[in-house]
Order: sequence, then C-alpha cells, then structure tokens
Amino acid sequence: MRSSPRLGASVGTHLLALVLVLTLQAGDVTQAQAAVTAPGFSGGPEIVSGGLLWTGTSSGPENVFLSTATGTRLLVPDADLSEVHVDDGWVLVAARSGVRVGRIGQGLGTVQGLRRCPPIRGYQEEGAPLVTLASGRLYAVVRARCLERRPGDAQFLVRVPLGTGNLQVLGRVRSGAISLTAAGSLIALTHEVGPRATHETGVSRVRVEVIDSRNARLLYRLASPPGEYGRYRETQLDANGDVLVTGIRHLPPPGCCEALGWWGNPTTRVGRPLERDGELRASLSEGRIAYATGRDGQRSLDILNLATGGAQTIVTFSGAVRMEGVGLGTTAVAWAQQHYAYATKPEGPPLLSCVTEAPVGSPEIAETPLAAAAPPIVIEATPGLRPAGSGCPPPP
Repeated sequence: MRSSPRLGASVGTHLLALVLVLTLQAGDVTQAQAAVTAPGFSGGPEIVSGGLLWTGTSSGPENVFLSTATGTRLLVPDADLSEVHVDDGWVLVAARSGVRVGRIGQGLGTVQGLRRCPPIRGYQEEGAPLVTLASGRLYAVVRARCLERRPGDAQFLVRVPLGTGNLQVLGRVRSGAISLTAAGSLIALTHEVGPRATHETGVSRVRVEVIDSRNARLLYRLASPPGEYGRYRETQLDANGDVLVTGIRHLPPPGCCEALGWWGNPTTRVGRPLERDGELRASLSEGRIAYATGRDGQRSLDILNLATGGAQTIVTFSGAVRMEGVGLGTTAVAWAQQHYAYATKPEGPPLLSCVTEAPVGSPEIAETPLAAAAPPIVIEATPGLRPAGSGCPPPP
C-alpha cells in the first residue's frame, strides 16, 4: 500500500482549511478509538498481539512501527511490513539480508537452528526467505542437503520453537514455493502456475497448498479462479483454513492497474473472487475478510462472513477523507485514513495555476471493536471552499 502523494511548498501549494466531522448514526454504541497519528504511513495496519503494526517513511527509509494504547514505538528500522512478523511477544524479521528474531523490546539475533540451514528464498532465490512465525514457533523451508538428506535439492519444512533454537524436521514439501505463511496448526505455501510474472507481462496464476504444520502433510489445494491472473502480492491464512490471495494486474494505457483478490477454504478448492473497486485493501481473520468497497461514489469498509456470505458495513467515508489501509483481528478492525483539502499549484510550462486535492497533516490509524448489529461509523470531511481555476490534469 502506498502513502498518499504530497504536494510540497516548493510548487506553491496552498492548503485551505479542512473540517473533519466524525459522526455516529443514531443508536450506534460502537465508537472508534482515538486515532493514532502515523507520519509517512505507507503500509498496514495489521492487528497483532502487541498492538497495531504499520510502516512509515517520514524520516528516510521505510520503518516498521508498533502502536499501542500507550504510544507508538519504532519496532524494526529500515524494513518493509512484509518482512516483519509479530506473534506472542516475538518479532521475526525475514529480509533478504537474513533472518533475525527476538522478544519485543529486546535485541534481534540469529536463529541458532538455522545457521547451517538457511531458509530458501522465494522466486528462485530472488525473494524474501521462506520463513514465518505462529504460536511461538518459527517455520521455514530449507534444502535437504543441510539436513544431510537426499536428494540434496529437495525441500523440507522445519520448525524451531522460539527460545530453544532447536531445529525440528517436519517433512518434505513441493519445491518452488514463492511464499510461506502460518496460522494455528496450518501452513500455506503459494506456488506460481505457468510462466512467472515479469515487469513486462505482469501475468501469472498461483496455487496455494495448505499443509499440516506438525508433519508437512498436504491437506488441500486451492486454485485461483478463472480470470484472476496478475502480479502476486500476498497470501493470508487463518487458523480455520481460510486463505486470501491478493495481487495486481497492469492494464494497457491509458489505464494503470487493477486490483485482484480471491479467497478459498477446504470446501471451495477453486477460489472465489473478492468484490473490489479500484485498489484492493483486504485483511483475513477467523473466517472473515475486511475490505474496501465503493458504491455510488461512497467508500466503505465492509466485513464479509465467509461461512454465510453476508457482509456488514463497519465504516463509511465521505468527502475529503480516504481509507489507506485495513487490518482485521479476532475482535476488532483497524484502518488508516488520510484527510485532503483543495490546493492550488502551478502547471508548466506555462506556469498556469490549477486546482487539485492535497493531503492535510499526517495519516491516522483508528480501531473499533466488532459488534454484530452495530450501525456503521460515518466519517465525513470537507475539503473547504474550492479555489477558482481549472482542475489539474490526472498524472500520466
């Protein structure tokens, strides 16, 4: 997820006053908690056991932060959110430079059991290490040769109980996975099907294999639905065995791109497309998916119940406020939002003023508990009075 574009003072940007009104429908007993300021927000939020996890780039490189009721702390400097896993008080950093783990608030160190068996990288040694965290255990995919098994290029799933450093071999898995994720007693390995997506084509399809984390036994496979092909982004898994896959497909000019998303579980086998409008933001937890939708010019944050197929609107956004990210937990949902106001800037040559909308202040992250019958929270914002002049052309 990208941070909102900023218009600097160097181009003569003039921001008008912005009035933000947060209202609740009559009878609504569910209120959003106080918003957390997230300077330079660029990804997240994720609801983890220790709070809200998000990335920001306000001071140079991208950093991962953890926000709680008492404040926000820098958790991992110079890291992307996809590289950081938080579970049960542990932090795992799986970057191209290596794997580090430690308790929140303490230093990160190497994993003893992985020193002679480094995790395989996804995308044929070009991606991040195939390693993840769940229930106080680290899971990784390694080559057979470091385990003194044959054939040497075979791949095995291993486990390291955190705090012990002891490596346990669970079983052989199919080679070529591009990502690894875990939840409860389940592991999801994602594989590309057919030609790999490139910057030129941006097209591939994926298949997800869900295996037992105790012995690496294959439980079921999920295939992407027809037409859902593009550049893979992420696989999410919950302890129920539900899977959510997101990606993006590039469109020919003058278009930009199209969001992709589908979900499945042991009863579907072939994934089902997720409703989307524009850029897809979605989060899976406990048989539900939180995602952004757009209807009749209004944006909203909805939650889909995968068992019943029913959807509930949690938040609606109107006017000059936009949702920038979403995270779903067992009992709460969180989102990032950015407020905008009218701005004028010169276009050139020649230097003619035009009217656009520019972000006001830093993005914010809010959270609300889930309630089955609660009416939606309504967030409204006005961009102020529109200056005279023509609108700025859309970016190329």
